[in-house]
Amino acid sequence: QAEDGIRDWSVTGVQTCALPIFPPEERQSSAYMMAKGVSYHVRGQYSKALEAFRTAHIIEPRLNIARRELENLLADLEHKANQKDLFREVKVVLESLYGKNSRRGA
Repeated sequence: QAEDGIRDWSVTGVQTCALPIFPPEERQSSAYMMAKGVSYHVRGQYSKALEAFRTAHIIEPRLNIARRELENLLADLEHKANQKDLFREVKVVLESLYGKNSRRGA
């Protein structure tokens, strides 16, 4: 199911990053939303990644990986001058979900 993954442009027929295949009834699970979020993040689609990670947290509030991925997204956006609004939005989401000291090292 190569259509569900990301292919390396220079290698024909080799899948470099596959998303898990979920049946339709599981496509709103926290695991599915995390997979979508990571995929969006890798492709630089930060707004979509934020929404997927936020949704994963809402589905499963005890999911620590959602917090880590939001922190990773925040760290990536911190130095991108053209993404300052999204950086602030991710920061607000992290603070609202996990408190003011949610960021590692903060």
